Amino acid sequence: MPLNHCNNYTLCRSYRNAVFGLFLLFAAQGCQIGTNVWLKHWTNLGSDGHENSPAKFLGVYASLVFCYMMLHMVVTFVTMVMAGIRASRLLHERLLNSILHLPMSFFDTTPLGRIINRFSTDINACDDTLPFSFMAVMMGGISVVGSLIVIGSGTPIFLSLVPPLVIIFSMVQIYYIASSRSLKRIDSVSRSPIYQHFSETLTGVSTIRAMNAGPRFILDNAQKTNVSANAYFTFIMSNRWLQVRLEALGATIVLAAGLFAVVSRNSLNTSTVGLSITYALSITEELTWAIRSYSDLASRCFST
Repeated sequence: MPLNHCNNYTLCRSYRNAVFGLFLLFAAQGCQIGTNVWLKHWTNLGSDGHENSPAKFLGVYASLVFCYMMLHMVVTFVTMVMAGIRASRLLHERLLNSILHLPMSFFDTTPLGRIINRFSTDINACDDTLPFSFMAVMMGGISVVGSLIVIGSGTPIFLSLVPPLVIIFSMVQIYYIASSRSLKRIDSVSRSPIYQHFSETLTGVSTIRAMNAGPRFILDNAQKTNVSANAYFTFIMSNRWLQVRLEALGATIVLAAGLFAVVSRNSLNTSTVGLSITYALSITEELTWAIRSYSDLASRCFST
């Protein structure tokens, strides 16, 4: 089979799996919102004096919860397990194939620690971090959209705040990604000297002992480790910078939803107000989770 045909087939298969995963995520979010809407409907019937059938309402509620759990389990398996393993396997195969076909001049000019760093850090990110970040971005983004729809259906005036909030969040995210990407690149590059120094130490351990140069090598290793730790600490502090601003913007959303609910109290029932406030309180965590995951995903994908 021609190589181009294989690549096109792989790309089409990836797009198909991505669309299927998005469909499952939207369906799962619909079931999750449906459970709260069904509870609101149940509450309205009880407050209007209608006779309730607990078996009927509990049966529908249990069905929605069961569908949500099954859809969430399936999309987690498809996205995080199957897609993650497949992406890691393809990355490792292509990386190993490229390394084995490189000329000897490449190994004369490239430190061994940099090669080890690619086979360890990058593969570990593809195995352990990227699937979780990708899943968090998709689930967080869809949850935020669902929360905005629920809040907007209860208090339509709230939708007037969505455009300026989107602009503010985009500005914060763009600024953060630009800095965190550079910090992540520095963190990744600072690990290569540690691997290189450790590999050289193991190779010449007998000579080091004979020349009584152990303390000097230990000091060099500590200095390189400190440089790497400082780079990682700076990257983590940039996450805290983002967290503070996202929490402040999320509190603004909660305040706006509460004020609009108070202003429209004469035209809204209590169950609708309670549903809107509940989703406004949860949107802060969901939005923070989605933006941090997307920023981390972008930093890891484009930092090397």
